[in-house]
Amino acid sequence: RSGIDPVTHVIPEYPFPFFRGKVGGIYRKPPLDKNGEESEEGDILVLPYDFYIFKRMRDPILKDVVVIKIHTPQDGIREFTVPLTNVVEPGDFRKMLAGESILCGKKQFEFLSEYMRSSLQAIAHNQKAEQMRLQFGWADNDSKFIVGDAEITVDGTFYSPPSSTTAAVAERMGPVGTLEKWQEVFNLYGRPGLEPNAFAALTGFGAPIFKFLGQRGAMINVIHPSSGTGKTTILHMANSIWGSPDGLCCVKEDTLNAKILRLGMYNNLPYTVDEMTNMEGKEFSTLIYNITQGRGKDRVKASVNELRHNATTWQTMALCSSNASFYEKMGVEKTSPDGELMRLIEYSIGYSDAIDPATAKDMFDHQLMDNHGHAGRIYATWLVKNHERAKQAALATQAKLDRELKLTQRERFWSAVMAANLTGGAIAKSIGLIDWDMPRIYDWSCNMLLGLRDDVQPPRNNSIEVIGDFIRRNIQNILVVNDDVDARSHMQSVPLVEPRNELLIRWEPDTQRMYIAAAPFKKDCANTQTNYKETMKQLADRGVLLGKVVKRLNKGMKMVAPPIYCIELNTATEEFFDVATVVGIENTDGRREG
Repeated sequence: RSGIDPVTHVIPEYPFPFFRGKVGGIYRKPPLDKNGEESEEGDILVLPYDFYIFKRMRDPILKDVVVIKIHTPQDGIREFTVPLTNVVEPGDFRKMLAGESILCGKKQFEFLSEYMRSSLQAIAHNQKAEQMRLQFGWADNDSKFIVGDAEITVDGTFYSPPSSTTAAVAERMGPVGTLEKWQEVFNLYGRPGLEPNAFAALTGFGAPIFKFLGQRGAMINVIHPSSGTGKTTILHMANSIWGSPDGLCCVKEDTLNAKILRLGMYNNLPYTVDEMTNMEGKEFSTLIYNITQGRGKDRVKASVNELRHNATTWQTMALCSSNASFYEKMGVEKTSPDGELMRLIEYSIGYSDAIDPATAKDMFDHQLMDNHGHAGRIYATWLVKNHERAKQAALATQAKLDRELKLTQRERFWSAVMAANLTGGAIAKSIGLIDWDMPRIYDWSCNMLLGLRDDVQPPRNNSIEVIGDFIRRNIQNILVVNDDVDARSHMQSVPLVEPRNELLIRWEPDTQRMYIAAAPFKKDCANTQTNYKETMKQLADRGVLLGKVVKRLNKGMKMVAPPIYCIELNTATEEFFDVATVVGIENTDGRREG
């Protein structure tokens, strides 16, 4: 079970002509004979143990479903959820019974089918269908909070059967061990020197209040090129607030669709991904934009002009780890990756001697794995009962950070992440879940963000840098040759540099003219998400772009090719970089001897 105590199993009155035996089981009154009198055969045993519909629920995808409980003689009380269509269809119902080790003959099956139909009619008449949850976190206009199979309300915590979508993850959110043992581990991060670890771990408390700050999603990535610095442990600590430290953690190898499905399921709980080192910059860009959009893509129902129910929405924070910097990867992937970088807080986790290795191994690898999932339910209970208070605290913290650090609209994601984690930590301390020096963590966080601001400068959109980057990416596609002809031999100058791949760029040192194939350059701008029109305008304004011409790029080579549409650049301007150094030549005298 989930750890919601006490657990009481209320067995309903079985519908006539069925009744419960004195020590359990399903019995049926004997059928009436043709005279309307009971058969002399006596009561009929249908099943020797209890088997009944516990709840009728509404699944947004499967429609009506029923939760069935079965009291088995050896395996205790089991529970499973089935669509209503599977109960009324004989073939599906027989398979369902077999799956629960109920093997019956033809007559017994007929009685069980009759019993289920009567039970369904009774429960449909007497009980309103409850909403089955497809997401964890806030529900019903923030009046409830779903954690695993628990529905937390101001009136108490109630059992909420997981849907088929959430069942596997819900099992990993049950409280294990004791709160006190978990606190012993979690409070280790309160030691001086572990502020970077502590701030990231606070994502477990910050994620549920992130929605109060007006953003859909953001990411924290902790990095270090070596293993053993505790990056994975940080993710485990954040997860341990809500359930299994490693069981709630996702991995880089999950497909993008799987990541989006899990984000929608977690909703307002922290989303953690370990070891994203091998993720390419383009793949990372797609992921972080998806996270900050707060919803998965809509899909159309098969053969029907109608959208499917979209449960893949969220407002939360992702906490990730890697050995390499995604700031650096994005700088290589795109000319101006400012959109992605401002949605990401990334910093290094170094080695620390605040906890000796033997203690760390025992506490993080063993005690944490055996004690988790308690704090989240206590924290969620406080949030539900103090919803407005939590929201105002988060907004006040954000206002203070914005004022003290002079944060701008460009830094709104950073501001929301900082405010959510620091507010979550302050709440957790105020209700006795952790014992950390929050002002010390606040000061460290502010210094970290100021350093981040220095590292992630606004894009300059320098058009000449765009040309330089294009040349560096196509260094094997350049022809360097003088344009003039020897006056004595009337022969074309010898190429100083010849292309090894497709010819895209021609540079003439004597005329200081550069010609770039227009179509490939425009395509490159699209791939690097550089504004082509704006780049052309800036080059023209700075006297670099001379125009667009039809040019035979291979003039001076033995091969013959037709002229193509090119952009013509003046590389003699003072602002332009030293092309000779870039292409690797020392002189420009390429004339043949007479």
